[in-house]
Amino acid sequence: MCYLNVSLFLVNACFSKYFSVKYFQMRSSLEIEFTPFTHQDFPIYKKWSEFNHVKNTWFLDGYESREAVLSKIEEGGYDFPFIIQIEGKKVGFIQYCDLYAYKTQCKDPKGVFTDEEKGTYCMDLFIGEDTYLNKGYGTKIVKAFSEMILKTPGAKKVLIDPASSNKRAIKCYEKAGFYKLKDTHDGVEDVTILSKTKEDLIKIHTDKPDDFIPRTEVVGCYIKNENDFLFLKKAKGGSQEDTWGVAGGKIAEGESALDAVIREIFEETGILLTADKVRLEKTLYIDNPYFGKYFLHLFYYQCEKRPEVKLSKEHVDYRWVTLEKAKMLDLLHGGLKSLSLFEATL
Repeated sequence: MCYLNVSLFLVNACFSKYFSVKYFQMRSSLEIEFTPFTHQDFPIYKKWSEFNHVKNTWFLDGYESREAVLSKIEEGGYDFPFIIQIEGKKVGFIQYCDLYAYKTQCKDPKGVFTDEEKGTYCMDLFIGEDTYLNKGYGTKIVKAFSEMILKTPGAKKVLIDPASSNKRAIKCYEKAGFYKLKDTHDGVEDVTILSKTKEDLIKIHTDKPDDFIPRTEVVGCYIKNENDFLFLKKAKGGSQEDTWGVAGGKIAEGESALDAVIREIFEETGILLTADKVRLEKTLYIDNPYFGKYFLHLFYYQCEKRPEVKLSKEHVDYRWVTLEKAKMLDLLHGGLKSLSLFEATL
């Protein structure tokens, strides 16, 4: 098992311009660095592009020329190129693209990613130095780079589209946490689209792991009236802005989970729950790379009449929806998994 320690140095709000990743396995360590591509890197990039394993996948007729990378160096675009270094040695090339910016800024978008929503990125890479091929570096590189993208504010999803015939690359991406969406054609060749989302990084356990030490405890309540449940939309400027979830929050020191859920629901919605009608359905043990480890106590409350909702400043909207329709909302991190686990208790 590899343990990941990440150092991230932010230069702009869009993404890191430099970061390094250190892997520790047994008694050995491996340092992978991604540094911004510069004009000084073009000669080695051009050298790599002449190798058959790069040329025959990256520079087919209809794809970008070798020189196209130079236009990506300037600030303000939607493509961001980097050099991959392993233990200080330049070994390959990697880049990501903000697909929403690509859709809105590019005059003639092409390929399979021309109509993506905000927060969607794609990435691709090659290892140029052949002595670093087929040794497991690819999976570590892809995992680290994709997770750095997903940990930036507003990022929701990373896509990648290797040639369908490149089974080794597809296996590498799947080992790095991507899953297959579909096969298609990009105008040049058949490709396989794979995806990785924030949701995929969050581990939710129904039984407490042996080494689970939580930072805090949180409550959430599924308030139901007829067939609909109450979901709230987070206000801008706060944590996870514009996302949806059930009402809830942290348990205060010395407070019981039941007292906390009654307090939180009243503060956020103005609804006063009757204590003997509040039912604890499930406790989840969540390992979230953005917020750490915590307990999530999920409660259920049935309203005979639809109550008036008075939102606090934390939220800007609310909806009464079925659980199926709730799955189509832009939910909080881990919201879809926890919703599905709650649904299984009904």
